[in-house]
Amino acid sequence: MPVPFGRYYRSKALLIAIPKVDGYETLEAPCSDLIRIRQHLQGRGYTRDDIVECSPYAPQEPNRDALLREMRRLVLGARPGDRLFLYVAAHGVQVKDVDGDEEDFFDEAIVCSDGYCIVDDEMFEIMVRPLPAGCYMEVVFDACSSGTGLDLPYHSEITKNDYSATNLPRILRRGKLGPAKIRKESKGTVVMWSACRDDEEAHEVKAGINGAWTGALTSGKTTCIKAAYVHF
Repeated sequence: MPVPFGRYYRSKALLIAIPKVDGYETLEAPCSDLIRIRQHLQGRGYTRDDIVECSPYAPQEPNRDALLREMRRLVLGARPGDRLFLYVAAHGVQVKDVDGDEEDFFDEAIVCSDGYCIVDDEMFEIMVRPLPAGCYMEVVFDACSSGTGLDLPYHSEITKNDYSATNLPRILRRGKLGPAKIRKESKGTVVMWSACRDDEEAHEVKAGINGAWTGALTSGKTTCIKAAYVHF
């Protein structure tokens, strides 16, 4: 049974910021955006103890082993009525699909601080498939090639004209089956915001009075989308 908005048994969040990886251009926004998202969550009732951070400035270094461990911890013991949140600001890439579940023959992946990748198949099996009915997870992927970064079965595309409190609920509920050969399912409810399509790049922009760098999706998530927040 769905839990009414604002009434949860438990809240947990994992925030990941990876600005620098050898061989990749350094990103300006991830670490400051992590702080922005943390404040955004605290405004929605998350406490500091509910939030785990993985970044160059956090106790948890965002290498592959650490991220896989924290992803498992995020969903460990998940139960109906829980709300979970995952934020990723990092380099996103496409890698060769090895299990034949992608129409375009590429998996989507995030690049960890040690240069290794975590692909969408892994993230789905770790964080999405185990969720029980009545558990709600929200995901924000501010990264390149993030359109189907969790291999969710349904997707909606949102244009600049959709950013309003009246339009967003309608757009989100008209999700269509995404481009995949194999449909993956979960009993939980997962909503993911992606910065771009699988074959596109995410962008950083300067925003605010001080012109600080921020991911375009993160900026939108903490302003326009926040005003139109919908609980499914």
